[in-house]
Amino acid sequence: MVLCLLVYYKISNNASFISTKVQKEINISLIDKPVNE
Repeated sequence: MVLCLLVYYKISNNASFISTKVQKEINISLIDKPVNE
């Protein structure tokens, strides 16, 4: 039971970390585009 909660917590943590990382990359590319053009 506790192990399942730990695994679930780790997965959700990774998912939120990945989504914030992707969001930052998207924001960077959106900011860079007008400058490049």
